[in-house]
Amino acid sequence: MELEMILFYNNDYEVLSWQNANMIHNWFKKRINTKGLKYTNSKSYDINYEDLKDLLKDVNMVLDTYELASEVLPQDLEYDRFYFETLRYTKKGLEKILNAYSSSDSFQYIVF
Repeated sequence: MELEMILFYNNDYEVLSWQNANMIHNWFKKRINTKGLKYTNSKSYDINYEDLKDLLKDVNMVLDTYELASEVLPQDLEYDRFYFETLRYTKKGLEKILNAYSSSDSFQYIVF
C-alpha cells in the first residue's frame, strides 16, 4: 500500500509530507491511539507541538544508534538506505517546524 502523509499547520498549510514512510506512519498511528482515538486512514488528526518534539527525539535516537530502529521506529520493510534517508529528511523538516512555530500552534496529520 502506497502511503502519502501530510502534516498541516492550522488545517490549511502543508509543513511536511512523506511518501511510503512506514516508520513515520506507524509512529503517528501509535501516538493517535494513545490519545484514546481510533486511527483510520483519510481522517485528519490533531497533533501538538510536544508530539512533534517527541517524534524528533525518537528520530534522533535512531539516527544516533541504528540498532534501535526496530524498537523505536519499527516498520515491516527493510531498514535500508531509504529508511535512514527518510529519517534524516524528517529530522530536518521537524527542526524547521519546531523553530518556526510555538507550543500553542496546532497541526494536523492525514494519510491519503
